[in-house]
Amino acid sequence: MSVPTTFHEFFQRSKEKYEETGLPPFKYMEDREVVSVSAEEFFSDLAALSEDFVRRGYADQHIGLMGENSYLWMLTFYSLLNAGAVPILLSNVLSAQDVVEYCQKTDTFTVVCDEAAARNVPTEAGICAAPMNKATVPASGISIPARDLEALGCIMFTSGTTGGAKAVMLSVKSLLVNFWTPTKPSRSFDIALTVMPYHHVAGFGTSADLLPRGVTNFIGESPRYLMRYLRTGEPEYTLVVPELMDLLAQRLRTAKPGEKPLGRLRIMTCGGAKFPEDTVRVFAEHNIELWNVYAASETNGHGIINPVDVNDPACLGPAEDIIEGKIVDGELLLRGDTVMMGYYKDPAATAAVLRDGWYHTGDLFRVDERGYYYMTGRKKNLIILSNGENVSPEELETMLRECPFVEEVRVKEKNNFLCAEVFPTENTEAARKAVEDFLDQRNDTLPTYKQIHFLEFRDAPFEKTSIGKIKRA
Repeated sequence: MSVPTTFHEFFQRSKEKYEETGLPPFKYMEDREVVSVSAEEFFSDLAALSEDFVRRGYADQHIGLMGENSYLWMLTFYSLLNAGAVPILLSNVLSAQDVVEYCQKTDTFTVVCDEAAARNVPTEAGICAAPMNKATVPASGISIPARDLEALGCIMFTSGTTGGAKAVMLSVKSLLVNFWTPTKPSRSFDIALTVMPYHHVAGFGTSADLLPRGVTNFIGESPRYLMRYLRTGEPEYTLVVPELMDLLAQRLRTAKPGEKPLGRLRIMTCGGAKFPEDTVRVFAEHNIELWNVYAASETNGHGIINPVDVNDPACLGPAEDIIEGKIVDGELLLRGDTVMMGYYKDPAATAAVLRDGWYHTGDLFRVDERGYYYMTGRKKNLIILSNGENVSPEELETMLRECPFVEEVRVKEKNNFLCAEVFPTENTEAARKAVEDFLDQRNDTLPTYKQIHFLEFRDAPFEKTSIGKIKRA
């Protein structure tokens, strides 16, 4: 079926799908109880709030959206799009200073926010904080003009592990293609858990492409409560980042015979990871299918997504049908309808990564004769040693995460040698000794220039981005 050409058409087709499946579009937890939102309630809320935003004059305006994952967040996001506004997605943990900076950068003067986020919206700086609520007046059926497919549809900020955040512009067409083309397994499931922050494409994109499936989105407020959501919401599918995947793998390793610590979970996608072999095997042993996704904010969450091959976990497989990929000088380039328009009011940064429609990812890849991709490292993270050798820290970090006593790890350069910073699973001498012994054994298998000469232990976890990736110095 063809991609919808308007948001109204997208929601109408989704409504028809829910009439077919009979499932509620949303569930969430409130006071430890599960609340269910019926299709009738959601689509009525959507129509009413869309009209409310039109009456407020939000059409064609940049409107900030800031808050924790919630039904109201998703309802507001969809209603802004449906009303012809341009949502500016802001992290709910931004400081007041950052809110001012991001709003000024994107010409945003109104921020729709929940009660907690409102405390960090400085109205004295000329920014209006509008409460995140349902509409109080039912929809009356007013006409809402459709927006041009090439028009600016949404702005979100990158969450890279290095450098400042950039304002990524996504067109209306990019959003519709993203929402209509699932970035997750085609196998059927009834309930999906969305726990990644909704201001990021891993959150809002995963949520939006559940609608055309007619399945239930169990809303996770924060990754901190992941295990509770798996038990209570009983999802069959979820998407996580590598750190959460490692946590779940550890729960499986320590599970008793016959125990199902991850509930009904049977399909899981992880973004931006090289999967250690033992991690892949432990999920396979518990009949949980792992998928690996390589994508970026700049490609609106699309790129390469395939099931992980237990016998070749480093293989990402071919690019998606809607994306073209090629390798130039070792760097992966991607092109397609979901690729961004550019960075808002930053032509220099745009020109540095977007040329002739090709997005230069900055990531290093190789491709085999089948057209299957393998990531070898991140160009911007390469460690160049004094002897001229280039080392990808991700490769060594993946190796070290195979040690059961490594909770988090970051590899860096120190005095022209490699150093591993480790946050162990236990703050004990025994755990530290186990990590040291593991490293000694693995160093013996590595070429000299890749051997880790320094090992440092941390007492606290690493600082992370808003979606849980470890920041690099």
